[in-house]
Amino acid sequence: MTQLLADIKAFCLAHYEEGYDSCVECWDDKDYVEFIEEWGVKSVDDFVKEYAPIISHANEIRSTAF
Repeated sequence: MTQLLADIKAFCLAHYEEGYDSCVECWDDKDYVEFIEEWGVKSVDDFVKEYAPIISHANEIRSTAF
């Protein structure tokens, strides 16, 4: 889990501007672990797939906010 957590956090930081800013800014290790366990994430690719709807929803909200 430690390596997976580190890999996901590194991915989120590297893709900050692509919707992963909320992970970098708001999540601590407990939040990442909770997401990993709840969604059965086994790899960074799994994380991206499971987190994509959240990014889509956030983008939709942003597009109507102003």
